[in-house]
Amino acid sequence: MNARCDVLFSERGNFLALYLGGTNFRILLINIRSKEEQDVKSKEFSLSNDRITGPGNEVPPAYFVATFNYAEGLQNTLASMR
Repeated sequence: MNARCDVLFSERGNFLALYLGGTNFRILLINIRSKEEQDVKSKEFSLSNDRITGPGNEVPPAYFVATFNYAEGLQNTLASMR
């Protein structure tokens, strides 16, 4: 997946982006080290029609974020960014 990155490149560090669109929920972890060095890790979760048209209380986005954090080994990292 290609992510457009509009930054001034004075930013440094990890940035978490959440995108809900259409039938997917996407999570991107963007690591900006310099103007020339960026990494993007992403995970896409498909949403069933019931979740798209339902009341929205079945699976909260927090579940997807927690799943992504666990898969990337970020459980403690993001919690310490507060």
